[in-house]
Amino acid sequence: MPPELDTLFICHANPADNEPTLWLASRLGLLGYRVWADVASLAGGEYTWRTIEDVLRQRACVFIYLFSSASKDSPGVRDEIELAKTLEKERGSNFILPVRLDQTSYGSLPVGLTGKNAKSMASDWAKGLADIITFLEKRDVPKEVSAETIAERTWISAVSSECSDVVEEPATLWTNFFPLESNPIVHVYEHDNFKGDKFGDLPGDFVWSRQSNYLATFASPKFVDRELSRFALKHLLSVPLGEHLPEASVFRARSLARELLRKTWALHCTKVEAPIYEFVSRSGFRKSYAVMFTPEFAGIKKIRSKLESIAHSRSLNGQSGKIGGATRRWIYGAELEAHVYPQFGFSFYPRVGVYKEGSDADGDITFLDNQRNSVTAGWYNPTWRDRMLVAMEVLSNHASVLSLQTGCDQTVDVCATPQTYGVNFDYRVSHSGAISAPGSQEEE
Repeated sequence: MPPELDTLFICHANPADNEPTLWLASRLGLLGYRVWADVASLAGGEYTWRTIEDVLRQRACVFIYLFSSASKDSPGVRDEIELAKTLEKERGSNFILPVRLDQTSYGSLPVGLTGKNAKSMASDWAKGLADIITFLEKRDVPKEVSAETIAERTWISAVSSECSDVVEEPATLWTNFFPLESNPIVHVYEHDNFKGDKFGDLPGDFVWSRQSNYLATFASPKFVDRELSRFALKHLLSVPLGEHLPEASVFRARSLARELLRKTWALHCTKVEAPIYEFVSRSGFRKSYAVMFTPEFAGIKKIRSKLESIAHSRSLNGQSGKIGGATRRWIYGAELEAHVYPQFGFSFYPRVGVYKEGSDADGDITFLDNQRNSVTAGWYNPTWRDRMLVAMEVLSNHASVLSLQTGCDQTVDVCATPQTYGVNFDYRVSHSGAISAPGSQEEE
């Protein structure tokens, strides 16, 4: 199997079968598998066929078809299946895995799929998950390094025991998306004698972007007159973030909005004097505007989220094990990536740094990457969620809004609580005792 084919593609009826799809995708993701499923309509958007086709052709190693009374007659599902049948000729007979969601007859499977060894989630989602995992393991589907952890063993054990069940009770699904409180105003300026790099010497301590003959910024005319009078800028118009600008398409307007939001996050990091790190992966080093919660910046005490539904307090830095006789320490970080469609806001991406006490990290990429995976091996979904919420608590100074500085008289206000979705099912697992990550010295 080519190394780039590492994604499980879940084909389903959207939105009729979104609930079981989200459940299955989240459980497979917890086990370390890369999963792609079109559930964009939950956020008000839709994936294009081009996107779906690219994922299937370039990334999919297994095509999981969730067949039901809703999906068997869906034109979009049929299109995906036809492409999957074509790709199966190149990728082997086990590329397509049918999984039944309800009591729809196996005879309703599309032509070419009726002879396959289908799995079933119709009567027991947990048992169906266990069967799917067995199929993936036999096919040696790639997983993330951290998947071989206590979390994996816990879930595999749970789905085959009498202590796990899917219950019809309301539950909350957490996302990593933090929407804007309101769309800030973009002010557009023009220079009567615009020449090439006329704006090249504008100060770098406020957010701005040059667009053709215009300057777009969050700075109001009053601020510009007071602080930037030497540039003789003429105020042209003021519009909410993302709306059309002169001579700009919808795509260009969104691109401008994304650029301004990205620059806002980068500037905010420097304004609050947060530690900025270069991050390492197997592909090398890269500059990342991630706030790192070092002991000097965030303290060493555990922090509890203000949300009543979150029971645990969490650390944002700590000690875990030894590296060559020296104490190993980890630091949690937060990077916000701007998004402009279908809603303005930021996605939260966690970053974890590891170093030996008393020394800087060396340049051994594989070593550093493996140490990071080792530290986070016992962090499963609730742990990552809680640390994300606690990180936003610190960034927002325990307020309901994180006000990002723009270097002028307007802030970009971000909700400090992520977007959530309500569903009518939940998955419960009972354990006889507390489960902790092996080798971890941090008690949660």
